[in-house]
Amino acid sequence: MRVTDDPLIPVMQGDEGKVIPKSNAQYGEVDYKMLEKNAKAKCILVCALGPNEYSHISGCTTTKQIWGILVNAQEGTPQLRKFGIARLCTKYEAFKMESGESLQDIITRFIIIVNGVVSLGKIC
Repeated sequence: MRVTDDPLIPVMQGDEGKVIPKSNAQYGEVDYKMLEKNAKAKCILVCALGPNEYSHISGCTTTKQIWGILVNAQEGTPQLRKFGIARLCTKYEAFKMESGESLQDIITRFIIIVNGVVSLGKIC
């Protein structure tokens, strides 16, 4: 199971071959293990978040919903990504030492710009 997949819901064959969800009383060991995996994945995602991120996902019921919100919050919409790439590429191309800046500050600032561009999937 991946967090990008829909949650696995225990199902069974119903009348006329239709697939219907099982009731809790019909769950078996395999069903409980499947549900446990989803709960663990959700717990890992929720526990890794700070209070600001948690407020965005507190209403989510599945790991897929949580993951979608987190990806959108980090990467943004395609338009925001393009804007972010353009902004960072401009900073990269215009990069120069500022007055009174130490070598360590220059390197740190440069690494932040490069990492930002790479995280958005672009190389200037």
